[in-house]
Order: sequence, then structure tokens, then C-alpha cells
Amino acid sequence: MIAKQHHIKTGNRAPRLRAGMLSLLCVLFGMLLTGCIKGNYEPEPAVMRTMLLYMGGDNNLSGEVTAKIEQIKAAPLSKDCRVVIYTDVTGENPQLLELVTEKGTITTKVLREYKESNSASADVFGEVLKEVRALYPASTYGLVLFSHASGWLPEGTYYNLRTHSVVIDGTSGMEIPAFAAAISDGMLDYIVFEACYMASVEVAYELKDKARYIIASKSTSFDYFVKTSDKTIASTGSGAASIQAYS
Repeated sequence: MIAKQHHIKTGNRAPRLRAGMLSLLCVLFGMLLTGCIKGNYEPEPAVMRTMLLYMGGDNNLSGEVTAKIEQIKAAPLSKDCRVVIYTDVTGENPQLLELVTEKGTITTKVLREYKESNSASADVFGEVLKEVRALYPASTYGLVLFSHASGWLPEGTYYNLRTHSVVIDGTSGMEIPAFAAAISDGMLDYIVFEACYMASVEVAYELKDKARYIIASKSTSFDYFVKTSDKTIASTGSGAASIQAYS
């Protein structure tokens, strides 16, 4: 009987010992993990919005792409909005850029250089959207698009462009329905078209599930920002005011 009692006492002690060791290991592991986080991890500031400026300039607008980026760099950069720029110009590989502030000056940082591709391809446009979302998650997204476009005009009305097109790369044009299909429903807070003839009911209907707001011109396009003599930002057109308001 005595031996049996000793056996019972030993059996009760072992689970308590294992439980104590497990608790100690959990505490030590937690302390180690906390030490690593404090030493190596610095959380990035939260970004409310990521804005993509998609510039399809592999046409006679190539010279304007650089000029417009310089105009945009003259505007103040909001800490709540990250600005990413996709550029495709004649004779150069497409690039993905980010506007950053270095020593108080806004400049561009090259995120990626692509192989020669057709910026008027809905597949290319869709892949750029996915890449931007993966690189820079945000609460909301905005899109500004710069290129030639024919809106919903009949084919051949404007420089022999394809009908219902947006973004022109050489002789290729992205069909507006394909452009819309590349955008996930509800993804965008707004779309600003720095392109001709995009303010039509037909275009708005194609994009009705894609963005809350559409800003466009019924004829010619509009300008970005300029700096006035007193260092304030002024608009040279409705588009500049819109971009400033939504960035």
C-alpha cells in the first residue's frame, strides 16, 4: 500500500513539472520575440491612399511625359498618399516610379524597369494594377491616366484611332471595355482621365462598378499643377484641381 501511494505522488508531480517548464518556455520565447521586434522592426506610417499615374506615352506624347512628371513634383506631397507612376515612352523601356521626398525635395525613385511592352494592352495595365496593390496596400486607391484616347467616338474620328479606345501605344489602342475589365469592382475611389473625349455617358457606364468618381474632359485634356510666385499651388485647369483634391 505504501509503495502504491509513492507511485501516485510521483505521477502527480510529473505533469505539474511539465506544465511549469512549458509555461517558462512560453515566457522566455515571448521575451525573445519582443526583443527582436524592438531591435529590428520599425512600423511604416499608415498610408490612406495609393495613387497610380498610368502614363501611356509611347506615341507623340513622349515629350509631355517628362514635363508632366516635373509639374507634379512641384506640388506638395501628402503624407497620407503614396504616388506611383508607370511610364512608357518611345525608345525607352517602361518604368514604375515612386514620388519620394529626399532632403526636402520631391524626386522619383525607380521601383522597376520592365522589358519593352505594349502599354495599351489591357493585360499589361492589369498586371501593373496588381503589382501596385501588392507593393503598396492602402485603404483606398486612385488612378490618373494620361495618354491619347477616342472615348466613345466612332472609329477614325480622331487621328484614325480605334473606336472606344483609351491609351494609345503606337498603332495599338486599349478598348474601353477591356480597360474596365482589368479593374476590380470597387477598387478605385476615383479615375482621372488626362485624355481626350472621355467624359461621356457610355464611358461612365462601362466604369460604373469600378470607381466612385470619374473626372474627365469632353474634348481636350487638362493641365497639372504650377507654382505661383508666392510659392502656393495654383491650378491651370480643372484636372489639376481635381488631382490636388483627391491626392
